Formats: sequence, C-alpha cells, structure tokens
Amino acid sequence: MTMLSQDWIRKSYEGLEEQAMNTLKYIQLPSNMERMGLTGAATWINTVFDPHVKMYSYAIAVWKDISLRTPLVIKNVQREKAKLIPVYREMYSGFICKNPLVTSIDREAMGLPSRHDMKQTPAPAPTSYVLSDVKLIGPGVIEIHYKDRDSVRRAKPSGVRGAEILWTVGDEPVDSWDDLVCSSVCTASPLRMTFHSRQRGKLLCFAARWENTRGVKGPLNEVTSAIIP
Repeated sequence: MTMLSQDWIRKSYEGLEEQAMNTLKYIQLPSNMERMGLTGAATWINTVFDPHVKMYSYAIAVWKDISLRTPLVIKNVQREKAKLIPVYREMYSGFICKNPLVTSIDREAMGLPSRHDMKQTPAPAPTSYVLSDVKLIGPGVIEIHYKDRDSVRRAKPSGVRGAEILWTVGDEPVDSWDDLVCSSVCTASPLRMTFHSRQRGKLLCFAARWENTRGVKGPLNEVTSAIIP
C-alpha cells in the first residue's frame, strides 16, 4: 500500500488501528528497540505511546460490533483517534523519521513509509535548547537525562539525531563552554557515564546541545555540575 509523503497516517479507523498496533508491537521488541538505538526511549514508548494505541484499539474493538455502534461509541472512537494521532506523529518524527539505524525493512514491518516514499528535505539546524537532568546511579556512575526544553514530552525535535554532551572532570566548577574538553554524542536519553575510582568525589561539569542528522549543532545550554558519587 503506497502512502502519500504528505501524510503517512492511514485515514480509516481500522487502517490506523492496524498501523499503530504494528508499529507498537515491533518497536517494543527488546531486540528491535536495542538495534534501532531506542532503549533510552523505552519509558516514553511504554508510558505514552503504548496507552494511546491500546485505548484506540479497544475503542475500535467495540466500534466493530455493529450492535454496539451507538453515537456514543462513534464519538469515543473519534476522541481516541484525536488523542493518538499527535502522539503517533511525535513518535515517528522523534524516533523513526531521521533515525539512520531504522531500515526500510523496519519501516515496512511497522506499517510506516520507506525513505523513498518520503520527500527528502535537509534536516534544519536545531534551534531549541536541551533540558538536562542528572541522576546518580551508583559508585562512579552518572546518568544524564535530557529532553527538548520546549516540549512536555521526551521525544527529540524533528530532524535531530541526538544530543552532544560536552563535559570535563575536575576539582573546581567551570563556567565556560571552552573548558569542556570532552564530547559524547547520545542518540537516546539517557547518557550513562562510568568513571574511575580516582575520579569519585570530583566534579563533572557539562553542557548539552542538539545535533541533527547532518551533524549541524544547536545552541548549548548552561554549564551544569554534579559530584561523581
């Protein structure tokens, strides 16, 4: 089935339900999730995308029974569809559309358009800031969780490959980006960092910015510091 590049979401109630369920089941398989670099997005997929898909699927199951297809049932299907579509679009644009680890076979299995079906337009330079948060996981282990500052959800901005984390470890805090001499690129939040025992008690100072699929970088956020546990 060929899908228009302008809108890849299927129009019919049942078509959308089949498409969304195929995407959800495929993306939730641990082997697929890891291979496509989406392990860090598992929480969002399981707590945001999953419930919307399943609520819509349940509404469709009731709607399919002609004897139960009252105006209230129809209205419920329409309401759940309206809730699902923006979340589905966010999942696609944030995790699939520009993800180089997602193959054409993956897209076909998920009921999504191949790259050849989509208009190829260069990813724009990121303009939004990264909002980052530090979690102390255990001795010598820190996780940097990040999201888009302008969004209430965890998905990356459209066209973004991941976040570049500039960082350094020392005894004193730094306030200049020029002092952040190390760099790590993470395609899915969080970035887990493990340090040597001799680095425990020192300061990890870092700043983050988005990087798109062409390697173009966005603005850096403020320098943040945390004590390595």
